[in-house]
Amino acid sequence: MIALAIALMLQTPEDLFGYTSSDGSLEISGLSKGYEFSYRPQGAITASGSGSPALIKLNSSGLTIRANRLSGTAEPLDKKTYFLKRSQTAETSQFIMDSAIARAFREKSRTVAPTTTETETNRFELDSDRTDYEGSANEGELKIPSALMLTSHGEGTRAIQKNNLPMTQSYLQDLSLHASSGRMTVDPRPNAGIHAIKSGEFEGPVTFSSIRTETIKEEKSKSRYTLNGHCDRLRIVTDATGETIFAEGNVDFVITDDMGTLHLGGKQVRFRFDSSLEPVEAEGLGAPFKTTYPIKVKQR
Repeated sequence: MIALAIALMLQTPEDLFGYTSSDGSLEISGLSKGYEFSYRPQGAITASGSGSPALIKLNSSGLTIRANRLSGTAEPLDKKTYFLKRSQTAETSQFIMDSAIARAFREKSRTVAPTTTETETNRFELDSDRTDYEGSANEGELKIPSALMLTSHGEGTRAIQKNNLPMTQSYLQDLSLHASSGRMTVDPRPNAGIHAIKSGEFEGPVTFSSIRTETIKEEKSKSRYTLNGHCDRLRIVTDATGETIFAEGNVDFVITDDMGTLHLGGKQVRFRFDSSLEPVEAEGLGAPFKTTYPIKVKQR
């Protein structure tokens, strides 16, 4: 019965172990030392061990776990596809969410042509020495007890209204964050897009950079803004209307766009962004402001 449900890869002379689910939605590869594997038909799959590196890949959601040492449990979302229930990694760890992988899997496995064209691609990558993840199909908590580097890239096109006229906007969004440790609540679904991080807390020193470029086809216009800075602690909170970033301790941030520059520093600064991650408000505590940036600024 097990042979009908799974496809096991033959071990190589290097004693590597690999597993691929029957529909290709789950792949486990690269385990070469001290590995363990358990499988229950229509139930959870658990794997652990070491490799150079070892890898767990959930193609249906675009989630990849890569590390020299890892353990992970995938549970069935339906009769064929899986979601990551928990994982632990050590030694050169990567936690990646890539909507392009999920899209390629859907296109390969669908039996009818899509009725709409997907116009957005987003990739999220966390690099650290250790990670600890636990979650469901819709939400997970990722703990990072060691130094980390977080990067994300999003691009796409969308229909907007400007001056009561329909227009087409293209965008590129890049983000990077370095910290000594952190924890995040993430949405592992591929349609989470640029809002894959639902909340996060990072201990410093923290350095943060965000760059967004937008082009409106009908106007042949292009705009760009950047947010760069550092602080001792940083929190991110996302809701239905946008995203808020709280920077605390030795704060020094600069926002620049085509119209000017906003410099914020002091004990605490709060940045508010709309659903497209464009800045709409900044508030500082004990921070002298110097700005020509056209957003609402308050000092307490």
